[in-house]
Amino acid sequence: MRKIFFLPVFIVLANLLFVAYFIAPACAAGKATLEDGIAQYKEENYEEAIELLTQVRQQEPGSSEAAFFLGMAHKQILDFPKAEENLRDAVTLTPKIKEALLDLADVLYQQGKLEESKHWIDIAEKEHIFPARTAFFKGLI
Repeated sequence: MRKIFFLPVFIVLANLLFVAYFIAPACAAGKATLEDGIAQYKEENYEEAIELLTQVRQQEPGSSEAAFFLGMAHKQILDFPKAEENLRDAVTLTPKIKEALLDLADVLYQQGKLEESKHWIDIAEKEHIFPARTAFFKGLI
């Protein structure tokens, strides 16, 4: 009889310890981090990355890095207007994410905004950012 009683008690205690040790701290923090969002992006979990990075942008609206990764996540799911908004922030906030210039130009190109795309390509060309990729986009447009 004691063996039968011991197993359910052990399972309940094990579950409580798991929750207390792993889940409670994450819930208590309740704060999305840039690192979590980037990790989700790198794992190609774009919807989760967007959710986390949107929270990070709300907490830190001046974060150019959060804007860059949020823009890239939107670009991956082909939401070009939101990608444009965030990539534009990434190249205008301080510090500027220079690598975002060509992604912004690409998103603008995808939306048919050719003149504005040319503008960002010219900047990338002047700043010698990924010269081969810049030349490709310049030729494309």
